[in-house]
Amino acid sequence: MFQDWISVFQLGAALSFVLGGFANHRQPREDKLERWEKEAVDQIAQLRRSEGREVPRLVEKGVMLDTVHWSKMSTTDLNDYRRDVTRRYYARIERYKSNDRIRQALLWINGLVCSTALIYGSANGEQQISAVLAVVIALVILGIPVAAMVSVWIEDNYLVREGSPSDRNGARENGRTAHERSNPARGQAFHVFTEIRRRVRALKDKGDIDRAA
Repeated sequence: MFQDWISVFQLGAALSFVLGGFANHRQPREDKLERWEKEAVDQIAQLRRSEGREVPRLVEKGVMLDTVHWSKMSTTDLNDYRRDVTRRYYARIERYKSNDRIRQALLWINGLVCSTALIYGSANGEQQISAVLAVVIALVILGIPVAAMVSVWIEDNYLVREGSPSDRNGARENGRTAHERSNPARGQAFHVFTEIRRRVRALKDKGDIDRAA
């Protein structure tokens, strides 16, 4: 009978509405990475002022920066690397936001369907319903929020890795644009922004930043 499946609709509605209203799940990690990126722009400007001239690229054309040791990169090379990381980050965030819109629409529709079924079931609890059909409906209305949670977890996990140290030579993604000087790699944002901060600290220790300001 229809009333035997009421709890499934209750769970589907609860999950859908809770997840549908949870729009800022990745926000703390996005804020951290974007703060690092903005700081890196200012820090690169400080490094350039301290050098007092146009700094040539030390890494030869065609050599990917992720295969080169930090000490072999000029400030210009490092800035190119920063630009690659930043471009890839914002392109990925745009995909995530597009996914958010799709997920939110599906969750709200799913929640409304479950709510409608609850109201109908309350008034027509004795109505017979095929067990096979009920199982299929249950898999759909519970599968949508579960799929949303899993996909959000995967996206959030990527941002966690980007803000954490890792092997620079491991876990590369396939493909790059013709204008990029580096291959994507796990934790790349952390390493690039950390190297920029390290160079700025080294200049401050020598007092060169103060003289260049």
